[in-house]
Amino acid sequence: MHSIRARVPMKVDLHFHTVLSKDSAIPVNPATAKAIKKHGLDGIAITDHDAFGNVARLSRLLAAEGLVAIPGEEVRTPGKGEILCYFIQEHVKPGPWEDVIDAVKAQGGIAVLAHPFDYIRGNWMAYFAGKHRDQLPALLRRVDGLETFNARNYSPGGNPWARARARERRMLATAGSDAHNAFEIGCTYTEIPCDSTSIDDFHDCFARKAIIPQDRENLDTVPLPGYKTRRITFGAGKKLLSGLNSAIPPFKRWQAALHSLAPAPDDVARSHG
Repeated sequence: MHSIRARVPMKVDLHFHTVLSKDSAIPVNPATAKAIKKHGLDGIAITDHDAFGNVARLSRLLAAEGLVAIPGEEVRTPGKGEILCYFIQEHVKPGPWEDVIDAVKAQGGIAVLAHPFDYIRGNWMAYFAGKHRDQLPALLRRVDGLETFNARNYSPGGNPWARARARERRMLATAGSDAHNAFEIGCTYTEIPCDSTSIDDFHDCFARKAIIPQDRENLDTVPLPGYKTRRITFGAGKKLLSGLNSAIPPFKRWQAALHSLAPAPDDVARSHG
């Protein structure tokens, strides 16, 4: 009898931000690639906010560590909902969801609604239960799937609702850490049963809906007793650092603008007095 090698699913974080996203502090360097590997991941999807510029460089760094990089982007729409665009080759411009999905499909990519039921951040609740409900059938016909576990979604019921909607409609389901800080890397992932690191093979797994999203955070490395305690502490840390990441870049830009201004006439006069 011929032995059959068991297929071990690869662990891939499908929502990951670099410093190209203004609210992220994760640099694109060899240390980041090593950290991704250290956290037990086999790869990530690079999904910066409305930006594609770090995909090539980070992909090369990950390849050097034997890791997979799925080229992607997280793109805004006017209704504040965001779309995770996977397996694309170039930047997708923000715009109406119809245009974003058209652009993704034109590149042979896959479109997934990001954190669809997050009360605080960009969500799709207006389409599922609000003023745009009449557009929901068209949206669900065009989009490939839902992000059913987002580790930054702390809206009560948000992730379970997404998981239930994906199941009842038999849609592609994904999970990602939505990492903006290094300590978030690998706190959740999606299992992809792929025998190779070929992007084409990964794309095939997505197309067949053969991927398996996690439904909770992996917080065993947090040195506190009890999952609930670790979750609350981890969440508080994420919110604090997210606020700092959002505030510091504008402050730096403000400082740079001040330094670039010409001195006021009175200051010039005093300097020559």
